Amino acid sequence: MEGPRACRPEELDGLRTLENTVFRSNGESCMFREFPTLFHESNCERLRVFVDKGQPVSAIAYVNRTAVIQGNTLRIGSLGAVATFEEYRGRGLATALLEDTFAQMKRENVDVVLISGQRGLYQRAGCAIAGHEMRFSLDGSALAGAPERGLVVEEAADADISDLIALHQNEPSRFVRSPWEWQQFLSVYRLTPKGAEPPFGVRRLWVVRQQGTPVAYFVLSVGRDNTNPTAYVQEFAGNRAAVLSGLTSLKERFGLRTVSGSCLPSDREMNGLLTGLGGSVQASSIGGHRMSFLNPEVLRRYDPWVTERLGMEFVGELNLVQSDDVWYLTSGATRTVAGSLETTNALLWGDAVRDLKGDDTDTGVWKRLLPLPFLLPGMNYI
Repeated sequence: MEGPRACRPEELDGLRTLENTVFRSNGESCMFREFPTLFHESNCERLRVFVDKGQPVSAIAYVNRTAVIQGNTLRIGSLGAVATFEEYRGRGLATALLEDTFAQMKRENVDVVLISGQRGLYQRAGCAIAGHEMRFSLDGSALAGAPERGLVVEEAADADISDLIALHQNEPSRFVRSPWEWQQFLSVYRLTPKGAEPPFGVRRLWVVRQQGTPVAYFVLSVGRDNTNPTAYVQEFAGNRAAVLSGLTSLKERFGLRTVSGSCLPSDREMNGLLTGLGGSVQASSIGGHRMSFLNPEVLRRYDPWVTERLGMEFVGELNLVQSDDVWYLTSGATRTVAGSLETTNALLWGDAVRDLKGDDTDTGVWKRLLPLPFLLPGMNYI
């Protein structure tokens, strides 16, 4: 058996078989079609595999993307599609692949890994349930109260890519996407799984126009049950009131009972509109994910955040230091115990900072700084 190593272009068909066997055994869709940027030939170095007799038998896949988060720029490795044929399980292949993948990410200067899944494998590697989102749910009556502005809602086309990019670029927290990536995502949102009857059972990207000008977009997944139709908003950008008006339009068109989704806590406008409509809005960690820093100097990526929260004199003075298996938060000569890697990740991006132990003089800096802002996967979900 060979590996762990990068998947070779000639092995992609075998990798497709592995991924579909594990994740799409019903044959309704194909992982390679659903995640075209992840499984593209240009991303082979990030498709890590064990191969037996020419067939990939265990795999982990990721993409390395730049993210802008409230003025802070990070490299994020989005990891998923962890698959092993049943007869090869229990041999530690996934563990070896994860270690190999983290090493590869570090060679690529990835700052943070974001993993879809809650497996013990990820927790044992120190990844924490962290990040923050506001999960919302709107029933039909709440959507009926959304502002109407005579807007037009249409499915996005390739001709809309420039406008989609412009709307997305105005978001304070986002993944940086090339026009090619937008084209790939649009191809995904035209797929119709076997047995689905659009608009039910499909995911589409919608553009909201006002007097012909795009003012917002959103990605909406509609459930298959046309007797009790529900929908989920995967991502949105642009004018928040226009997003809700667009959802109102589709609610009426498709007879939707409820629409759910999530937004960032920092998106005060959307949170305010949702609350005003009487929707359910609840704080949560990023659903279905774990995360960890890979770069111990990740705090330097948050220099703008440090400056605005603490002052310029703290830039370059805050560090993460490891001694044996314990991590410490250091501020100049002051050192505060963080704990395990998982606990440290929960301090940086979760709610664990409120339980930070130590003298108020030592911990006060961190309690003013943390948690650090992050972003939602949106269309970049792996």
